[in-house]
Amino acid sequence: MYEEQTTLAGADQICKNDGGKVLEIQTRMHQNFINGMMESGNFNTNKTWMGYKRKTISLAETTYKPLNSDANTQSFDFETGIDFTEANHAAPGDDDDCVLMEWKSGSGFINGWKKVSCFDQAAVICQRPQIVNPKLLNTLPIPEIMMPLDASIGFSDYNKNSRENEAKLVAITKEGNRKSNLIGSAHFLGKSSSYIEVPAKGTEEIFVSFGMSVFMWIKIDEINTGEKQILIDASGICEAGTETDHAFVLFLEKTDSGSNQIDQATTCQDLLDGQTTATLVSSPGIASVITLNAILCDGPLVGGGSCKQFRSSETMPIVEQEWTFVGFMYDKIDKTGTFMVNDIFGYTDIQAGVSRESQYFTYDTKNWLITDALIGPIRIGSRKFQHPSTGVDNFAGQMSCLQLYESSLVPSLVEHLKSCPVVEEHHGKFKLCPPGFEFIKNECFLLSTDTAEFGAAEYDCVSRSTSNYTVRLGYTSDMRVLEYMAEFALQ
Repeated sequence: MYEEQTTLAGADQICKNDGGKVLEIQTRMHQNFINGMMESGNFNTNKTWMGYKRKTISLAETTYKPLNSDANTQSFDFETGIDFTEANHAAPGDDDDCVLMEWKSGSGFINGWKKVSCFDQAAVICQRPQIVNPKLLNTLPIPEIMMPLDASIGFSDYNKNSRENEAKLVAITKEGNRKSNLIGSAHFLGKSSSYIEVPAKGTEEIFVSFGMSVFMWIKIDEINTGEKQILIDASGICEAGTETDHAFVLFLEKTDSGSNQIDQATTCQDLLDGQTTATLVSSPGIASVITLNAILCDGPLVGGGSCKQFRSSETMPIVEQEWTFVGFMYDKIDKTGTFMVNDIFGYTDIQAGVSRESQYFTYDTKNWLITDALIGPIRIGSRKFQHPSTGVDNFAGQMSCLQLYESSLVPSLVEHLKSCPVVEEHHGKFKLCPPGFEFIKNECFLLSTDTAEFGAAEYDCVSRSTSNYTVRLGYTSDMRVLEYMAEFALQ
């Protein structure tokens, strides 16, 4: 908290100088945390800036978009309301391009979010990514799988060069990915014949005896309602459909909120083919959502074991056409697990129709992780046993920096692994901007103090382009970026 009264532009600069950004509340739990912080802090202010702003100055626009974050950070529409705050639902006025929160000392959150002019004066709360304790970094295990999936080493494992991974009909793109900080990614076709296969046994055996953590960046091309797309399938033989073994599967699913979940299974195909025994409650206010799902079991089905499907939080859905960080963690010792989508972890209690943000589910896998979780080779991007021409449970999109660890990692360590953990000298390492450029809202800017005619200035910018960067004369229709450009020039 900085109690200095300033405009939004000033607040933004204060936070940038501190390595952060103006507060962007995304969920009810986030809001409750800020409420508690304000009530216990004895601050001498009743107004704090929020990091949201109308993209344009059109009076018809009521959607306020994040000032600093990317497109997959949600925006808010004041006319339709915000479910976790006392937002003023009136249409914005001529100058109401920015948002602040009003407080009253000792009484907590009173007036909620308020639309105001960006030139009003208010204090600012800044936020920044988690910083991992260096001692905690020493507890990070060597990954069982570490595949950057970049243009430098393709489908090879970064740590285990002797592992012979096999890729079929998967392309490696060449564009930079600033999320994983790599050049290139693996692009899957959404076909049963498009996949990567990683051997789980032999000299480079993969272990998940004490638990697992699996993370990756994904960018979905398209997924239809009612469709599943397999990310990881470690199943054994399931050709006839009557086999009773089932291994770990991680997949995306687009469903109506609260759709049926498989609770028990008797054959290897039950869990992915839609049989269910559960009666579920729909989550209010949420239509079709894309979630990350995992299948865990407590033993072989033939021996009386059962399997269960778990789902990521529906309040943080995965979106198409945007890079999204997804992960799943399970601890065999504590018998707990959860999911990660971008910055937020939690799961959906599907039977209750409730998303459990920042919480873990409980499930006992017994000895299944040791004996049956990874039965056969791990297939990435498609379902192993399906009809070769009509099978549809396959990933259509891009994947970057696939990691699997033999333990359940804490969220702060996961945050540390979002930027793919390769050495700085790695040939596939992506640099956000050319030397001398500043990164602002997905683009890089360089201010030349030399004066020039328009044509000469335009040529000077274009001539700076390289094979990795396209440079042009600065222009934007986004008012948020335009203000950045003005502030940058003033500095």
